[in-house]
Amino acid sequence: EQGIRAASSIAVANANASARLGSSKIEALTRLQDDADRYNLFTIGFAQECQAWGVKPAVYSFATGNPPGYETIHGLDLQSYWAHYVGGLRATKLAGGALALHEYSAPTMQRDAGWLCLRYRKVIEALPADLKDIPILITETGIDGGVMGAGSAEAAGWKNYASADEYASQLAWYDDEIQKDPQVLGATIFTA
Repeated sequence: EQGIRAASSIAVANANASARLGSSKIEALTRLQDDADRYNLFTIGFAQECQAWGVKPAVYSFATGNPPGYETIHGLDLQSYWAHYVGGLRATKLAGGALALHEYSAPTMQRDAGWLCLRYRKVIEALPADLKDIPILITETGIDGGVMGAGSAEAAGWKNYASADEYASQLAWYDDEIQKDPQVLGATIFTA
């Protein structure tokens, strides 16, 4: 617990130097239950430290499609998987913070809508009743070929899939969708 507190304090101190919003580890992969449980404990400590410093925590920032949930993973469905993060989310909500997520798709943002872009809706469904209204920040969004397993630089970014006008249209669609959900506070466009 002291290690969690110390790591959280360092992260909050760094965040506090320039902003009133502290972000925890970004795009952590927690495929195993023990990893998820440890990350949850870190997040509880992080949220408590944020609250003590007067900083609002933004937690998890899972990469697009994470935690996994296309199928059951290690015998856990999406709801059971998110159950490992409930403590961290409750501490975050108590500290006035938000759940942060990344949402990308390609070749359009509508491809696999609900599993990639708009996945936060499935997350809300999987959360217990007291967390369904937790504020959500989409801290990265857009079109990126990485979600299709296209790891090359040629596949990265929106310019490989859309003109500027087409991309603007995709972003307008996404904006219209997230405005339907009051707990989504906003989205940051990743521009690479």
